[in-house]
Amino acid sequence: MTLSQFSRIAVLLVALAVGACASTKSIGVITGNEPAYVASIEIVPADSAISTEFAGRLHDAVIKAAALYGDAGQALTIKIDLERVHYKNPLKALVIGDNSLAKGHVSIIDQTSGQQLGTFKVEVDAERPNAA
Repeated sequence: MTLSQFSRIAVLLVALAVGACASTKSIGVITGNEPAYVASIEIVPADSAISTEFAGRLHDAVIKAAALYGDAGQALTIKIDLERVHYKNPLKALVIGDNSLAKGHVSIIDQTSGQQLGTFKVEVDAERPNAA
């Protein structure tokens, strides 16, 4: 996956995490009735087949995208449980079709209380990023 594909994944994850929330640089993201911001990101690979390089690049891209929402209010942790990462096989892509893919679950956690505020499944395809 290229850096632009990582950026698309990161922007999608942050956008989904704060979806249906208003945001500005000065007050952060509004969760319910309170402003909030992404204070930390946790990437948890399901197994050793998911490279630490992918997890690290995804972590950096999500932090970069989260910074756009400010840093005021309730501190949130975004936990991304990576279930599967598949890299496109060029030969297979030519013969029967193949694409790069990342799947997982994203949890939004109140950093102070540890309470899970929400969770959702995400599946991102390098050719057409979307959420499942």
